[in-house]
Amino acid sequence: MKIVHSLDHFPPQFQGGVLAIGKFDGLHRGHVRILKRLWEYARDHSVPPLVFTFDPLPGQILRPETAPPLLVTLEQKMELLADYGVECVIVYPTTREFLLCSARQFFESVIRRDLQAKVIIEGQNFLFGNNREGTPEMLGRFCRESGIVFETISPCQWNGLAVSSSAVRSFLSEGNISAANEMLTRPYQVTGTVVHGEHRGRTLGFPTANLEKIGTLLPRTGIYACLATLDSEHYPAAVHIGTNPTFGVTPFKMEVHLLDFSGLIYGKTLKVDFLERLRDTTAYPSREALIDRMNHDVEQTRMIANRPSA
Repeated sequence: MKIVHSLDHFPPQFQGGVLAIGKFDGLHRGHVRILKRLWEYARDHSVPPLVFTFDPLPGQILRPETAPPLLVTLEQKMELLADYGVECVIVYPTTREFLLCSARQFFESVIRRDLQAKVIIEGQNFLFGNNREGTPEMLGRFCRESGIVFETISPCQWNGLAVSSSAVRSFLSEGNISAANEMLTRPYQVTGTVVHGEHRGRTLGFPTANLEKIGTLLPRTGIYACLATLDSEHYPAAVHIGTNPTFGVTPFKMEVHLLDFSGLIYGKTLKVDFLERLRDTTAYPSREALIDRMNHDVEQTRMIANRPSA
């Protein structure tokens, strides 16, 4: 998959394709529906499938203090888009000046002039241009005037709920991993860099990797059964998010105990797929009681991570 960061001298082999525009934060079921139609149309008409997305997302430029946390890193987003057959992604370097472009200016300069798109496929809630003035109805009119095919994809529902990035964030914040994963069609993933911690887990018999440089939303505090990826190898992982109340430790952290692994991994990248929430974080009356509970957490994690569907 080709990743392009500028529209100057856009590769001609990707002009005249079928295009989807959006943030694609999380790549949930609704996004997948658009991408599958994008790929089908590209296959049936022998044209390249393209996605135009933003980095950073518009909300991070316009409303940084209230912008919601991301659900995927840019790297994760690229991997997922490639999995759905996208051949070229325009990762546009978002600026305030760019976001001031009117809907008509964006259509004429980006869609018609630079990308020369022949087909556009969008969700029915798609908005674009300055102040989100551009609606699907407006885009459809622009396309008809320019001889561009325009399709809208109906909203996606799960268990009677509208699928959206906001809904996924809400489920994660509640600790409802199963619902979030259903909307995403895959386990929610957090990526971070392993750093030195207080090494308390090692003294308890459960060494943990402390993660920092996490660029996405952390689920609600608690203990989780996860599957971690380190250097392309997969390990069941019991994960703690929050503080350590048994020891009166208040700093908020994410700690990953890799099952059946030993070794030093400081500075390495760890990818953690969340499978199931096991319990709340709580204070235990003694070190021994905590160890007993952690042993139980580990066995639950092993069972959950080794399920065929995990």
